Amino acid sequence: MEEINDSLLKKNMSYSIKDGLFSNVMTTIFAGVYLTGFALELGLSQYLIGLLASLPAVANLAQIFGPVYINKAGGEKRACLISAGFYRVFWLLIAGVPLYLYLGLARELAIVLFFLFLLLASLAAAFSNVSWMGWISAIIPANLRGKFFGRRNMYAGFSAMAAGLLAGLWIDFWENLMPGRPLTGYSILFIITLCSGVISWIILAKISSGVEPEAERADPSTLFENLKVPLQDNNFRMLIIFSMAWAFAVGLASPFFSVYMIDTLELPFTLISLFGLAAAVTNIVGMKYWGQFVDRIGSKSLLYFSSMGAGLLPVVWIFTSAENYNLLWIINLLTGVFWSGIGLATSLLLMQLAKEKYRIAYYGLFAAGTGLAAAIAPIIGGIIAGLTVDLNLTNNFIELEGLHFLFILAVILRVLSLGLLAQVEVERQMTIQQILDQSRAVFHPFRSAQQVAGLGFQSLENVNLAVSKGLFQWESQLDIVFRKGRYLWYRAGKKANRFDQQLELIIDKAEETQGIMISRLFKLIDWLNRVGEEEE
Repeated sequence: MEEINDSLLKKNMSYSIKDGLFSNVMTTIFAGVYLTGFALELGLSQYLIGLLASLPAVANLAQIFGPVYINKAGGEKRACLISAGFYRVFWLLIAGVPLYLYLGLARELAIVLFFLFLLLASLAAAFSNVSWMGWISAIIPANLRGKFFGRRNMYAGFSAMAAGLLAGLWIDFWENLMPGRPLTGYSILFIITLCSGVISWIILAKISSGVEPEAERADPSTLFENLKVPLQDNNFRMLIIFSMAWAFAVGLASPFFSVYMIDTLELPFTLISLFGLAAAVTNIVGMKYWGQFVDRIGSKSLLYFSSMGAGLLPVVWIFTSAENYNLLWIINLLTGVFWSGIGLATSLLLMQLAKEKYRIAYYGLFAAGTGLAAAIAPIIGGIIAGLTVDLNLTNNFIELEGLHFLFILAVILRVLSLGLLAQVEVERQMTIQQILDQSRAVFHPFRSAQQVAGLGFQSLENVNLAVSKGLFQWESQLDIVFRKGRYLWYRAGKKANRFDQQLELIIDKAEETQGIMISRLFKLIDWLNRVGEEEE
């Protein structure tokens, strides 16, 4: 292992940020709508596409064997580079599927090969991820992780946004140019994406191995003994139970939001992609601010706050219709903000709870548990969606039908799962109100509304904690919630006359942020051009 000084640490952080910039291009293209489009053009049924979506989650179960794999590979860095290399090779084979068809391979056999290569790629990604988590936690000091990951994820968000837009333009261009050969267009897209993957692999190899004294390493040969340690850790056990419950609640409805936009709202794909772009923009902004806050407020506090916000969002979908879908802008803007916080806080909390000696076992068990829940949830969600397709409930205020019932169930399960997170004990944590107080200096336009929102979130937090401890007293707690609810409405009415002024401030802030993002995007493009010229 290499001794890490300040100079080497800065280089490692710089390389890791650049790696994230290029590797996230692969994540965007290989795990998103373009994979689904490729599968549809290949002739997969809806059932097979659902099965396809579960492969990465199923592959994550293999991460429990991470310690054995890392030991055989000769360390976390070597393990990560080997599995990341195989991931790129398997995707090259996937990109060759149109060629197999051209050479006369039966379509049914091509589909089998497609599933096989994608499963192998998912397994390689699973081992790469668990190795990377152990590797990066060894070289980045705990006191710098919040700011570092916030910055890294922010830049990765820029590349994802650019990659998504360029890929969409390419697919539309190819369909107009060669309407009879859509698979070839996807194949070319995948190969171009792999070029970014090769660059990220080269940059990744430049990061040092980190410091890990041999005496402090667990013996990977005793796999099940290693796995006992995390499971005997009550804090980690509660975290993994929460994460499984949360992953199930999220996976139950998440695959059907796209179905709802396409089939129920009948929105054009261009508009759907713009909604995704809105979420990507706020995800980037969120990463920047959450990275600044998390080192002060704690990862658990940020995870609770972000999960509460994301947990309530599905209920807003039931107020949308084919004639009125403007709420989707708000939903997607908030989705980017809340999920950037969830992603950052989850990684940091896991690193915080994992014991150094057994950290790979911790990461592997966490990924395996959440992967299992995430694999089962879409199947259950599909069954519920089928059972409620003709169900309709109407009153004077709202009409519930079809997927609305699944969205409501998802909200209930998401919010209830937060009671499990409340049982995870960490050294530093804040209430929702304290988080909002901490954020005043940054989110200045919302300052006047923070106390109102804080009271509402705090009441929900208190309810969750009571449920998790089995001390929930219905009459008294409901009375508190209702009284605070009336107070919220009273305060909201008093603040209504200041709405216009706040809106102006928000717009100014948005324009400033947009200008900064566009400037950085152009700088990124110029930099990529210079890199290309130097390679030539």
